[in-house]
Amino acid sequence: MMAIKKNERTIFHRLQWSVVLAVVLNIQGTEAILCNRCQYSVGPLRDCVNPTNVSLPTVNCSAACLTSVRTIVATGDLYYIERGCDLSGTNGCDGLPVIEQCDYKCSDRDLCNDKNYEPAPKTTPEPWTGSTTIITETPGTRDCYSCVYSYHPDAITTCLDDPSAVPYGKVRCSPDRVCTIFRQWIKGENVVRSFSRSCLPPPNPTVNSCVEDTNFITYNTYCSPELCNSGDGMLPCPPPGGGGDGGGGDPGKAATIFSSSTGLIWIATSAAVVVLSNYHSI
Repeated sequence: MMAIKKNERTIFHRLQWSVVLAVVLNIQGTEAILCNRCQYSVGPLRDCVNPTNVSLPTVNCSAACLTSVRTIVATGDLYYIERGCDLSGTNGCDGLPVIEQCDYKCSDRDLCNDKNYEPAPKTTPEPWTGSTTIITETPGTRDCYSCVYSYHPDAITTCLDDPSAVPYGKVRCSPDRVCTIFRQWIKGENVVRSFSRSCLPPPNPTVNSCVEDTNFITYNTYCSPELCNSGDGMLPCPPPGGGGDGGGGDPGKAATIFSSSTGLIWIATSAAVVVLSNYHSI
């Protein structure tokens, strides 16, 4: 009888500790920060730009809040804003020459991503009374499409689907630069994570490329004629690990290198597969 009571007390104490541990884990698991959640792209609805006097939708985030701001470098005009959870861990600006993206994360209080990004009103300049200087454009300068898309369930996809319909979606591109398309696909979610059209200095060598790894397929394409970067930016891309060793082996060692009749050069490694195609300009 005493042995039975002793076993009952032991079981009771274990149950007590189990309950305490469950409560502690539950408290830790519910820690979150409340963040504003909205998106703005060029247009008249600007609540997401200046949330000072409005109540934005909110979301519980596990780590920090984020405000992602994109501006047109040449004019300083606001192009895109997204507020929500910090998923990338980045903080700061990318310094791109056409549309610059700056990510600002915070976690000091709920709804900390509430900064007003409404630009100051532009003043009317004084009438010019000096001499006029005529600036001539370099021969060979042409238009390229210029726009940016980042994945969001409610994101505007005009940059992806119809770049000609994007407001202010063109940029003059000097002959020493090329029109570009960058496209990154998230394999696990089957969505385009990031997409941009731009005018950039050409890489060396200037070749279209497709890189596939465990999580992403990333495309970079380049072209020269007027408004040539209007397509979807996709290229043939063999699966990672394809080739002679069946996907295993040294991650830094090329498994297969060969040329196809289409003019593509495929370089396959167990870490990533790169497809390079010849760059053509007109």
